[in-house]
Amino acid sequence: MDEKGASIKGTSGGFVGASPKDMGMDKETFQSQMKERAVSEVKIDLAVEKIIELEGLTASAEAIEAEYTKMSEMYQLDVEKIKELVPEATVAAELVKQDAFKLVIDS
Repeated sequence: MDEKGASIKGTSGGFVGASPKDMGMDKETFQSQMKERAVSEVKIDLAVEKIIELEGLTASAEAIEAEYTKMSEMYQLDVEKIKELVPEATVAAELVKQDAFKLVIDS
């Protein structure tokens, strides 16, 4: 896979490859902080999933295609290459999550 493709699939936003020592803490503190973060993220994900279900949120074909176009421009890759790298279900799921967050913020 080329460098641009790797950057699309390889973004984690986490501490990949970092040890507790690298971050200036002991193993127990590191584990505690990571556990707190994980529990918080799971709670948010469950709440968002419930909002999506209760509100019946879905992503339209037009919104999905627009997102592929946006990603294509962002990563300077052909839309078809983006579609190979990122499944439609993943794009649709992210779009409905964004809609759920907007719904909460606007309420």
